[in-house]
Amino acid sequence: MLAGKTASEIFDNIRHLVQSGGLQPGEVLPPVRELASQLAVNRNTVAAAYKRLVTSGLAVSQGRNGTAIKARDTLPALEGGDPTTPLNDISSGNPDPARLPDLPRYLGQIAARPACMAMRPSSRGLANGPRRGLPER
Repeated sequence: MLAGKTASEIFDNIRHLVQSGGLQPGEVLPPVRELASQLAVNRNTVAAAYKRLVTSGLAVSQGRNGTAIKARDTLPALEGGDPTTPLNDISSGNPDPARLPDLPRYLGQIAARPACMAMRPSSRGLANGPRRGLPER
């Protein structure tokens, strides 16, 4: 029933279940450790998802009694966000990898150029052999 590998995925899955009626108000979510074991993720990942649910008003933390789904009359559309916006929430620190730049390509271009004149071989013979007084490599 519950799914996801990241805190955002777990949060989105539970939010969808609440909005579609799969989870009813007052229903208690599985304990953090149990759900983490079921999903094969770290318990901190599930704890972060549950914290987002509470912060967004979808759930209420009941301490040792678990986390329960809140009544629908207080349910926000998208965690207080505008559903028509083209913006993506990356505040979780897990941006979509497809939107990241191709780092190997850019880093390869940077490494190919010497950063300063001191890194370029000089005409004084430094590029042709060891300097006087230094052991050979």
